[in-house]
Amino acid sequence: MSSKRKIAVGSLVKNSKTKNVGIVIKIIGDEKDPDAIIVRIDGHQRKWSLKQSESSSLLRRFFLRITLALKDLLRILSSVCK
Repeated sequence: MSSKRKIAVGSLVKNSKTKNVGIVIKIIGDEKDPDAIIVRIDGHQRKWSLKQSESSSLLRRFFLRITLALKDLLRILSSVCK
């Protein structure tokens, strides 16, 4: 996390996926390398996970590849059946 900016309680953060902006309320894990943060957005508290386990990442990539392969197969079969 040395290349990223330091996250501290009270700092303004932006979620790169959802583009939501909020204020850090609590840091979960080590302060220098947090696992997750609790952020207040529009009066609601949300938990943002900063680290993703390798097993879930591998599974996600595996299922994504299977899904894309099935979509390609369905596209090919639909063009052949016409």
